[in-house]
Amino acid sequence: MQEIFMHSRPSSYSRTSGICDAPLLLLRVCRSWRDLALSTPQLWASVEVAAPKHLSMSNAFAEDSMKTYTIEIHRWIARSGDAPLSLRIRQDHHSGNHDNFFISIFQAYLEHSARLVSIDLRVKREVLEAVTPTIDAHSLTGLHTVRIWDSSYDPPSKIFTASNLFKAKNLKKFHFLPSYSPAFKDLPLDWSNLTSLSIGASQITRLFFPGNVDEIPFSATESISILRRTPRLVSCTLMLPSSTPRPQWTQENEDREDREDRATVMLQDLETFRITGPDEELAVIVQQVETPRIRNFTYHPWVPLNRWVTPTFRSFPLLDFFNRYGEGIESMSIDLLDIMEVDFITCLQRIPAVKDLYLGPAQSVSMYYHPTIAQVGKRSIPFTDAHLALLTPKPHSLCPHLENFECTMPARLTQDAICSFLDARSDAKNIASGVSRIQRLSFSSLQLDFPLMEFLETTSRYREELVRLHFWKDMHNQPTFVPPPGAFNTRATPWIDECD
Repeated sequence: MQEIFMHSRPSSYSRTSGICDAPLLLLRVCRSWRDLALSTPQLWASVEVAAPKHLSMSNAFAEDSMKTYTIEIHRWIARSGDAPLSLRIRQDHHSGNHDNFFISIFQAYLEHSARLVSIDLRVKREVLEAVTPTIDAHSLTGLHTVRIWDSSYDPPSKIFTASNLFKAKNLKKFHFLPSYSPAFKDLPLDWSNLTSLSIGASQITRLFFPGNVDEIPFSATESISILRRTPRLVSCTLMLPSSTPRPQWTQENEDREDREDRATVMLQDLETFRITGPDEELAVIVQQVETPRIRNFTYHPWVPLNRWVTPTFRSFPLLDFFNRYGEGIESMSIDLLDIMEVDFITCLQRIPAVKDLYLGPAQSVSMYYHPTIAQVGKRSIPFTDAHLALLTPKPHSLCPHLENFECTMPARLTQDAICSFLDARSDAKNIASGVSRIQRLSFSSLQLDFPLMEFLETTSRYREELVRLHFWKDMHNQPTFVPPPGAFNTRATPWIDECD
């Protein structure tokens, strides 16, 4: 019965402390269930703490409610017994002025520091600076995962590194996304022990403080120096800020770089590699990194606001990267900025094993990426029938194992092209010949010459065959369009929750 209770916990981490979800819900069913839930420490071993939006105001009612919330969290800790603890705290601009509440919760869990295995914080810098200096790193013997996302909106008055928290000797997974760019390479980490790494500047830095003279730029050069110290990485995410200007990429630059003796970085175990930032910086990274076991690749470049010429795919060392390791890639998210048919063909020819393909910028709700910046270079050629035809088996096609395809770039498609793609990817003969059945197809920025609702009815038969379809008409071209139910069920924050 305890195992059933464990499986009843919600899949969404953010609902672990909800009164309508397990484990709190189990306490209200009957006395026997309550007793069993209270005697199962693993049910209470992890929690997410966040201030409810209706308590964001600082008043007497909110203060009393937060005191009650604090008492309940202490009960939660007591119920966890001796089980390893995982703490997740979320403090954003909706959380109000409750710094003392978050500080007290953090301190309460640190009293059980030897049991902590994971600490995941998105809090104001004031909370971190109030608590982390008191941490005894030697007591964090079981801590293997640290995630820190600075939710402050103001540029930092001083560099803060939470160094005591970073010194945990068994740390294996480290994710640090501050609102500024510290000297990451100087952080007091045992880099050689890490298997998962996510570092870079948050969206706040890239949008509002790109030229802060007090911040230390996080460049491709610094990224490479860090990667040289992390030979055991399995997953890596790098997000470079805008304060690392480099010369515009030209053939002359490329020839000069080729003449220079650049030592490559071998990441023998790396399977997941996600990079975003200035296009020239990313070009340097893919030139120097060797990833023979890569399976998942995300490449989201953007161009400086003062640059009018958008680079083409062939100008990048990215093509050479695909030539070396494209055959092993099974999941790829890439924004080619301008996608010409020849670039599209060249790209897909080199990733024959891909199962999940995402083209275009990530969704605007992602804290890691901002399409407004990414689309400064105007997309003169959207995704068209010709591009989709390359993925349509006749009976052969590019990417024969494709199962999930999502396109967030502007797409001008006809009904016939979409239906032909779905028919061919569901055809029994094609599947028997080795073509994978399509499971999900998504276009988030369609430019159509026909009513979308009529098209949704046309494609309903594919939904009956359990194909998940998502079509959203371009809101800029169709200002009166109201998206159908479920239109927003798409890849919203692809890098946050997937960090290992």
